[in-house]
Amino acid sequence: MGRFSGINNKSSTGGGVYWEPGVYKAKITGIKHKKGFKGESYIMEFEVLDVLVKRDAEERDGVRFNPSRRVGDVVSHVLKLEGENAELALGNLADFLRAAFATMKAKNGEIVALKDVEIGDEDPEEAASDDQPLAGLEIEVQVQGTKTKKGNAFSNVKYLVPRDLLAQAA
Repeated sequence: MGRFSGINNKSSTGGGVYWEPGVYKAKITGIKHKKGFKGESYIMEFEVLDVLVKRDAEERDGVRFNPSRRVGDVVSHVLKLEGENAELALGNLADFLRAAFATMKAKNGEIVALKDVEIGDEDPEEAASDDQPLAGLEIEVQVQGTKTKKGNAFSNVKYLVPRDLLAQAA
């Protein structure tokens, strides 16, 4: 047996591309709920469709752009559902689902405030099911850079109904 025996059955450890500060229009490409060696996680994956605003970058026509996240990039948002920040992760998940459900309503001409969107206990599992009911949905992503209490860089991610969809539904 050589050094690379069994390589066909191996896969990479993952890693990924995460959101950087800015405002994006993105398409949901997949949602996963899984347990791994670092605990339980909920992972939302996106394809960047448009960069609406990018901070700390060159300016074009009064809008700042940073080429670190470009149209076509595949971006992940990982929520760790165990540990000291589990409650924050659940809040972020609820906000994501509210925005996704409100976007679905806006596509049908109904505008609903995010705070009025109800999330059921089964909704996170349904969204991550094999059916992938949210895949293909376009959503707006606003990302603000900040620092943790320990001084580490952190991205605060907020999901919204896309502004162009709101304008059409109004």
